[in-house]
Amino acid sequence: MTRPALALATRRRSSRSGKAGQTLVEYAIIIALISIVAVVVLQSLGTKVTQLYSTINSRIDQANSSS
Repeated sequence: MTRPALALATRRRSSRSGKAGQTLVEYAIIIALISIVAVVVLQSLGTKVTQLYSTINSRIDQANSSS
């Protein structure tokens, strides 16, 4: 290979690996953000489900005590 062709091939290879690394970091950031949102949503839903079960349990207790 001639020097200009070798330099061009080397430059292409290094730019590809840089883009691949950049893409990997971008995917990692996206996954981290999705994970944070999922945790917040599940915590919120968990609280609401707990309240729902408490309401159901108290109504069942009231129904049992009145009969």
